[in-house]
Amino acid sequence: DDGQLIITNMANGAPTTSPIDPEDEEEFEEFDARTPEAEEITLNIQKANEVSPGMIKQGATKDPVVVFVRHGRTPHNNLGLFTGWADPPLAPDGVEDAKNAGRLLKMHGFEFDVVYTSWLQRAIETAWYCVDELDEQWLPMVKSWRLNERMYGALTGKSKQMIANEYGEDQLKKWRRGFKIQPPPVSSYSLSYPGNDYKRTKYVKDLRISL
Repeated sequence: DDGQLIITNMANGAPTTSPIDPEDEEEFEEFDARTPEAEEITLNIQKANEVSPGMIKQGATKDPVVVFVRHGRTPHNNLGLFTGWADPPLAPDGVEDAKNAGRLLKMHGFEFDVVYTSWLQRAIETAWYCVDELDEQWLPMVKSWRLNERMYGALTGKSKQMIANEYGEDQLKKWRRGFKIQPPPVSSYSLSYPGNDYKRTKYVKDLRISL
């Protein structure tokens, strides 16, 4: 089948304590497979090409399929903080985000052969909840630090609104979304510095850590 489910950290979610960033507004649109509207859609789908309740055939295509799933919300997302390589768990609403993603994939008949995820707890937990809803807990899960969210350096854990107030919205967008401008470097005395993380210093062999 060549079905691949990749749980990534593609962007930071919108804060709930301040106005929603238009760029983030659609990142956490919730799909609740338990709503009447979703149930109606499910019933309509089940009438055609039903495999089992809630699951339909994807079709006759043999093309490889790769599905990217954005991790569920975390406390950092809900507070509007830069997350990056910080490692918060899913918030309760983030758990529901992950479950809803799994329900949606199941409703559309997706099946997978392997799951790829980062080393970050929020992505790993999202993968767990997705495969649980898919009833595919047996899937092999490959973790790589190279799927981590971007490293935000000295911005890690700071309020996005505070950074916008101090440096301006334009600079904030460059640090958040740009590929040419690096965030300010983090001090080697900081807990956010990768060289102070035991699992990275022990298990990552291809990441240069400056002294």
